[in-house]
Amino acid sequence: MVSSPSARGRAPHVIAIDIDAPVLGRARFPDVPVTWCHGDVLIHPLEQEPFDAVLSNAALHHLPDARAALRRLSQLVRPGGTLASGQSSQVA
Repeated sequence: MVSSPSARGRAPHVIAIDIDAPVLGRARFPDVPVTWCHGDVLIHPLEQEPFDAVLSNAALHHLPDARAALRRLSQLVRPGGTLASGQSSQVA
């Protein structure tokens, strides 16, 4: 989830959330300030202010209710913001 500088008048801020703590331990975004959160996006308290963009990448197929997850993610996006979800068709 990202709050952009143009919309908020400050540097962009990224919040990354994952239920798998080892994944968070390996994740890296060079030159980007990131707040790493361990938890479930469906129940995590991310209610402070709407985000300019929310991206779900390779996550929906792991969730028991993908529609509920998309509804939850859409609640975190400001009006006019962007919600994107990506899935790979390849299985590792």
